[in-house]
Amino acid sequence: MGAHMIELLGWVGSGLIVLSLVQRDLKRLRIINIVACIVLIVFNAVLGIGSMVALNLILVAVNSWYLVRPAWGRGEDSGSLREEVVDVG
Repeated sequence: MGAHMIELLGWVGSGLIVLSLVQRDLKRLRIINIVACIVLIVFNAVLGIGSMVALNLILVAVNSWYLVRPAWGRGEDSGSLREEVVDVG
């Protein structure tokens, strides 16, 4: 893999991370973030940066778990951010 292609992978992965963070829909955020992490896993593996490979693998697992976990206690629109009021008194 050429140096320019490796650098392009890093920029694409970083751009996708930023894109994921500006999403209002939580499901879309997680999907884009998973794709970004996969790109960055390849990028960091090629560069031999094991700690970043591990971090991105963990982030893929966390985001995937939140996407497929049962919708217990969640409303119909489980992909959107919403506020909850909890009575602690």
